[in-house]
Amino acid sequence: MMATLATAEVPKRQSGPQIWYTDSGTSDHFSPHRDVFKTFHKLDKPIVIETAEGTVIKVGVGSVTLTLLGKEDLETNLQLNGVIYAPSMSMNLFSLMAIYDKGYETRMTPGYGVRVFHGEELVATMTRTAGGLFRLRTPTDSFRYAAQVLEKTSELDINIWHRRMGHLGEDNVMKLAKMVDGMGIKVRTTVGVSEACLEENQHRQLSYQPATRTKDQGAARTYPQRSVWTDQSNDIRRNQLLSPLYQ
Repeated sequence: MMATLATAEVPKRQSGPQIWYTDSGTSDHFSPHRDVFKTFHKLDKPIVIETAEGTVIKVGVGSVTLTLLGKEDLETNLQLNGVIYAPSMSMNLFSLMAIYDKGYETRMTPGYGVRVFHGEELVATMTRTAGGLFRLRTPTDSFRYAAQVLEKTSELDINIWHRRMGHLGEDNVMKLAKMVDGMGIKVRTTVGVSEACLEENQHRQLSYQPATRTKDQGAARTYPQRSVWTDQSNDIRRNQLLSPLYQ
């Protein structure tokens, strides 16, 4: 290492501050993100350091507190001291050698992946990226998974939801979509006239009077694969979801 007055340039592509990749070759933790430091000391003169990425500039040093997912995905706080601030790096590096010197053990077990223990306490788990690198699992991983599930839910024509909900009326389908997550409806789509609803006499004006059936309609439910009658005479309201009308 040598002292220099060189300035550090931020790379065009840089991983997020919450992502920490593990490195068994480096003796120190590194971060290019100034805002992750809990304590920070700026060097009077920057220092050039040779790394696997090439030459990086050490501008300061400090402590960083990580929130990691341990046993059963319980959150664990781990404080890293002596973290090098190098804004020219493209990612955070978590040194397995540095935590070994602090009494932590890294285990690589088939079926369990890479894990970090302090005694017999599991304090950190890791996931493997498509490029083969391991990174620490943080609460952000849980949020990201939830977001991916929601993103995968595409918007569908309201006619599809109409059929999936047992030919529920258009207004009630729209109400239901506002009450739950993952029920996307394409804009400017309408139910219109449903042939199946016409066939089963479902198209009618709303009435609060008790429904009446002919003898044939009443007998329809006694035969397999015949009509199933539902009560659709009232609007859906949030406090009615658990009432007998909608069981």
